[in-house]
Amino acid sequence: MRALRVELPVRRKRSAFVVVILKGALLLTLLYGMVATITHAQAATLIKKSPASAKKKSLSIAARQRIHNRNVLLQKTSKVNAKSVEGNHSANFPRRSSEKEQRSIQEQASIQNHASAQKRARNRQLLRANAQWFFPALNAEEVDIADTNLMSGEANSLQRITQTVLERLLQQLGKPYVWGGESPLSGFDCSGLVYYAYNPLLTVKLPRTANEMYRFKQGLRVTKAQLRRGDLIFFAIKSQKEADHVGVYLGKGKFIEAPRTGKDIRISYLNDDFWLDRYLGARRMITVNTIL
Repeated sequence: MRALRVELPVRRKRSAFVVVILKGALLLTLLYGMVATITHAQAATLIKKSPASAKKKSLSIAARQRIHNRNVLLQKTSKVNAKSVEGNHSANFPRRSSEKEQRSIQEQASIQNHASAQKRARNRQLLRANAQWFFPALNAEEVDIADTNLMSGEANSLQRITQTVLERLLQQLGKPYVWGGESPLSGFDCSGLVYYAYNPLLTVKLPRTANEMYRFKQGLRVTKAQLRRGDLIFFAIKSQKEADHVGVYLGKGKFIEAPRTGKDIRISYLNDDFWLDRYLGARRMITVNTIL
């Protein structure tokens, strides 16, 4: 009786264990079937999206045209290469050109160079006559009719430096005249204003006084008819032969100056009788030989 009581719990445990195993196997079978079904459905969807014939993606008209053009080019190139090989010469050694052909080639190159020179000359003439075509816009006072390198990068550098100088000058408008001054903080006299605006941009530094600037050999002397923006204009106010006042020409008959004690930096007009009577001359300080 006692042995029977011991065997019953053992059998019950074994039966429960078998049931758990059977349930787990059944669950795994169900999961496997679901996965197989989903995979089969996905495969069917992909087959529907991609035709069984596995056709390639059609090319656009432009792409087909490019392929055609490349094929034509290859055919033409191969024909030219085949014709270039003569029967009496090996394909590895191209035919030597005769002296007559070489002279002809040299003559053609000379003609082309001459034509290019003529074209550049015409371009310079167009620049002088139609400065408004180019950007930034040039006006007649900025174009030097004696300059033969207007189309070069040097012309752009000259214009850029000139514009920088004028901007530095115009920023000082309204500041007081101070004898001996050459600083935006304290003020300027006439030559101090020029000294401040020009010297940071020049390889050859300007002297300090108006008369020294007037006689500065590195400056290009220009006539009144040749004046353009950025040129220094000199006046003899208290003397007849020495420059004791200087301004900077702005174009259209105007110039910027630091006039005298009690006055502020201002823009004046060269055609006023006062300035015409005291005009001494002009020099161009911004040239290819002086700019940085």
